[in-house]
Amino acid sequence: MDDNDFTRTIRPSALIQIKNRAFDANFRAKLSEGEQREAFYRMKHAAINYLLEIGAAFVKDVNWCPRDPVLSVQFIGGGKLHAPLSSLDRGAFRSVRRQLNDGILPAA
Repeated sequence: MDDNDFTRTIRPSALIQIKNRAFDANFRAKLSEGEQREAFYRMKHAAINYLLEIGAAFVKDVNWCPRDPVLSVQFIGGGKLHAPLSSLDRGAFRSVRRQLNDGILPAA
C-alpha cells in the first residue's frame, strides 16, 4: 500500500468521523468503569485498527513494556492515541509489523 492508497479507500469526511469516534470513545472510557469502560476501549481500538489497516494511521513510538507494549499511533491529518499491542487485530498488526520492519518510525 503506498502513501495515498487510503484516499481511494475512505473519504476525508469519513476519516474525520472515524478519528472522532476513537477520541470520543477514549474520553468516555476514562470517565467510565467496568463493562462500559471496556466497551468504549473496544470502540477506540476498532477505529485505530481500521485506520492502521488502511494506512491512515502510523506508529509514532513504542513503549516496550514487558507486559504489553503500548503503541503511540498518529493519524493522517493530526491526532494521536495510545493502544496496547494486544488490542490490534490481524490486519492492523501486519501493518504495524511492516512499519517496524521497514524502519519508518519517525526519529524521536
